[in-house]
Amino acid sequence: MTLQKLKHQFQHNPNIEFLYSADELIQITVKSVFSTAIIHLQGAHVSLFQPNNQPNVLWLSPTVIYKKATSIRGGIPICWPWFGPHSSDSSKPAHGFARVSQFDVDKISECPNGEIEVQLKLESNKKTKALWPVNFVLLVKITIGKSLTVSLMSQVDEDQPVKLTEAIHSYFAVNDIKNTTLKNLENTEYFDAIAQQTHVQTSNNLTFTKETDRIYKNPNDQLLICSNNKNLVALEQQGANSTVVWNPWSEKVKSMVDFPNNAYQNMLCVEAANTGLETFITKKQQHVISQKITPV
Repeated sequence: MTLQKLKHQFQHNPNIEFLYSADELIQITVKSVFSTAIIHLQGAHVSLFQPNNQPNVLWLSPTVIYKKATSIRGGIPICWPWFGPHSSDSSKPAHGFARVSQFDVDKISECPNGEIEVQLKLESNKKTKALWPVNFVLLVKITIGKSLTVSLMSQVDEDQPVKLTEAIHSYFAVNDIKNTTLKNLENTEYFDAIAQQTHVQTSNNLTFTKETDRIYKNPNDQLLICSNNKNLVALEQQGANSTVVWNPWSEKVKSMVDFPNNAYQNMLCVEAANTGLETFITKKQQHVISQKITPV
């Protein structure tokens, strides 16, 4: 759908605005009574969640690139239908194709409680089947209110079960990563992707002193990000078998063109994911994962 058609369809809703960002990427600005969000149709990507009279909860790179077929650095990229590198073909895009695909607006609705729901849709086509030969519908529902909730709803139309890995790859803004803590991880098994080892975390809190890339298996569904001894964000996930925690730190960040060298100090990724443990979906089900983000 073109920008002009979207503007015409929603012209009577003062809380919804469609416009172009750079390179003619269509973005939606949504204003609920509680907060404002910006969503890009490329990737169904949330780049801003700003409660009234507060800063953006999400981290966005100061040198972010808005370009067709290029993932936006920061905010909430969608990793789908695989997480990380493709399992058998490294030439296929890392983290799947959803994050650089153009979604359609499926529906936008205002709820009685003041929240606004934006549902975007991606369906299989010639381009996607060249990368993943599956008939599918992916719905991304974004609920904007006192909290921000992002849900991935996957459906396939195949006779055999389809393997799926995925993540809601949220970047959070923190004051100082060295004074940041992720809480409620006690007794959780995790895979350290840097050391290529599996461990069990014995303490309740995870702190950060170096590059971190961990997949926590079957974690507590409610986590808490704290920075400088203040609670920042409460996280709740459903339907996901893992939580991925990532910060590139000072060396890895040097190889990332859209990531200033010192920017790692002010961000932390905490992602609701299905990865590490196999997930299969069939044509008879709708598979859903979600992450709810609540400023505290």
